[in-house]
Amino acid sequence: MTNLELSHNDLNKLFPFIIILSEKLEIKHVGKSIPKLYPKLNKNSFFFDNFKIIRPYIEQKKDFNQILGKLVVIENIQNPKIRLKGHFEQLNHSKNINFFGSPWFNKTDEIIENKLTIDDFAIHDSTTDLIHILQNNEIITNELEENIKKVSYQKKNLIAEQKKILEKSLLFKTLAEATETLQKKEELNKLLENTFNILSNNILTILDFKFKLKNDYVKLRKELNLKKSFLTKVKNENDLIFNLLKGEISLIISKKENSNWTEDTFQLLKSFSNILDTKLENHIKSNKIFNMALFTMENPDPVLRIDATGEILLLNNAAENINELYIHNTKRKLPVLLKLLKKHVNNRNRSISVEAKYKNTDYLINARLSSDNKHINVYLSNINKLKDAEEIIKAKNQELDLLQNLIDNSSDSIYILKENGQFVYINKTASKYSGIPIKKCKLYNIKDLNLNIKEDW
Repeated sequence: MTNLELSHNDLNKLFPFIIILSEKLEIKHVGKSIPKLYPKLNKNSFFFDNFKIIRPYIEQKKDFNQILGKLVVIENIQNPKIRLKGHFEQLNHSKNINFFGSPWFNKTDEIIENKLTIDDFAIHDSTTDLIHILQNNEIITNELEENIKKVSYQKKNLIAEQKKILEKSLLFKTLAEATETLQKKEELNKLLENTFNILSNNILTILDFKFKLKNDYVKLRKELNLKKSFLTKVKNENDLIFNLLKGEISLIISKKENSNWTEDTFQLLKSFSNILDTKLENHIKSNKIFNMALFTMENPDPVLRIDATGEILLLNNAAENINELYIHNTKRKLPVLLKLLKKHVNNRNRSISVEAKYKNTDYLINARLSSDNKHINVYLSNINKLKDAEEIIKAKNQELDLLQNLIDNSSDSIYILKENGQFVYINKTASKYSGIPIKKCKLYNIKDLNLNIKEDW
């Protein structure tokens, strides 16, 4: 077999961080990139005067032959911050001992700080590629964290704005209700005043005809005028007017035996009292029903109610503009979709859920049969934020899968250990050289590799 001899220039190109030692472990030659890392390194000096072996632990020259062909980490005595990772080899045709390795960097900033460039590394060296990948992953992670902070900040602002809008809407609603109440009170006051005027006129007319004694007639007229003046002063208070008027009528009825009025007059007063009670009770019930209906109508998400045939009975403001929805990328007209929901919702299957899209909004449609089985309530819940979160998680998982694939297929042996030396993970290259199966690596310890590891690892 022909011996392959390489010049120093060839060695510098192939192994820019090579260190060639003599049989006596004196430094005979170093690669072109070594002086950039260790400018004070003296050639022809003893190796252990310049470097010390970090892993595995050996007692200098005595155990040096034991580490030939094994992975080692060495550290310069004058510049301990920069370590070299590689292996010592003694070629068959030479007594020299060669160290083949490269710097152990964790960040691309360390390459720049030591004034190294891509040309200072061998073409086949994957160190810079791995550092670039780690740096890109760190940049992506930082950007993602920054975006999450921005989204959280925007979310807080949106919630604050939403609260302000809600407060304003409630204020406007309260003002509108107050205005409407005042208008109703004014109308009711006018009605009561007109009714009282009519009643007063009728009573005065009856008194004109029924009472013959002038003194009684004058006395009763003054009493009625006083009552009319009193009710006029409190006409803006509805409940007080009802109570006072009702009380006065009851008082008149209670004095029936001591009065000269006819039975028809007392029946008229009783009827008027019952009408007031009925009007007041209906007004209270109407307000309760209106407030209950208004709660659903003001829901920001669309809400509909359909009958047994799928026809719309009621819908809120948010649902008025929806005329079609996309389900599984298929456009469905709203009436057609509601009839399909009606077919799937019955006494056995009382509810159904399906995702749909309207314009740029994703909805979760939930159709439920009412408790009386007479109609179906359809609720559309906005799930845009949930969809956005799923996309972020999916993208992050893809990035992690890519990084895992790069580590698994790296040409360098990669071990991940616990503090006690037990393996947590090894890549394919590490499994190949150590003979440890990847799936069973957790059953092994760093001491099982026969690297002369101290007991206090």
